[in-house]
Amino acid sequence: MITEIISLLAVIVAGISALYSKRAVDTASRSNVLHKLKILLDLKQSYLNEMMQQSKSANNWGTNDSFSQACREAYANAQIKYKEVIAELDRYHKKVIHNKPE
Repeated sequence: MITEIISLLAVIVAGISALYSKRAVDTASRSNVLHKLKILLDLKQSYLNEMMQQSKSANNWGTNDSFSQACREAYANAQIKYKEVIAELDRYHKKVIHNKPE
């Protein structure tokens, strides 16, 4: 009789533990998605700042020389990376808003 009660309690505890573990995994997964979203937003802002700085530098320099050309190339590279980050943000936006797995 005692062994059956102990076994039943062990099954109940194991079930509760499994549910808790599942919830912890789901929470950690959601946290990882939100962290990646924050990193992508930071990258987006960084590339936007880089583009603005390069544009400003080229315009302030005034002459069309190798410095202006380097600024335009740096702007173009930042713009490519900016667009890649935007595409990745669109994917992660759906995951965060609609709570969909990858």
